Amino acid sequence: MYQLIPAYRSERLLDTWIKGIKGGKNVLWYNSTAEDIRKADPDTAILPVGSTEQHGSHLPVGTDFIIAGAVAKGVAEKMGAYLLPTIPISNCREHMGKKGSVWMNPDTFYNMIKDILLSLKEQGFKKIIYIQAHGGIFTGTPAIREVNARNP
Repeated sequence: MYQLIPAYRSERLLDTWIKGIKGGKNVLWYNSTAEDIRKADPDTAILPVGSTEQHGSHLPVGTDFIIAGAVAKGVAEKMGAYLLPTIPISNCREHMGKKGSVWMNPDTFYNMIKDILLSLKEQGFKKIIYIQAHGGIFTGTPAIREVNARNP
C-alpha cells in the first residue's frame, strides 16, 4: 500500500521520501555491503531513473526522481531485489528555460544506461527492472534494446 502525499507542500514529499530510504527488510539497498549482496545473491536489480526539472512553484525540481525512487523501493521490497540509487538526471531539455532544470547529452545518458546494465549483467543479475518516472527520457529504451540484442 502506498501513501498518497499532498502535492501542495514539497517539504512533505521530501520528508516522506527521506524517512523511507532505509529500505524494507528484503531490500538490498545501496548502503548494503558487497558481502550482504553476495550472501543474498539476488537475481534481480532495479534501476530507477528520473529527471531534475521545474514542476511549478508547488513541487520540488526532484519530483520525477523522488517518484522513481519511491516506486522502485516498493517493488524492491516485494521482490527482495537489489535497489540501485536513483539516477536523478536525464536527457530531457523540456524545461531548460527554468532555473533548477538539469540535463545531459542524450549520447551520454544512453551510454551510461548501457554501461550500468552491462555491469549488472556481468555480476550475474538475471533480471534488471528499469523504472522511468518521466515521459521525455527517450534514450533509455534504445539502450535496453541494444544490451538485450547483443547479450541474450
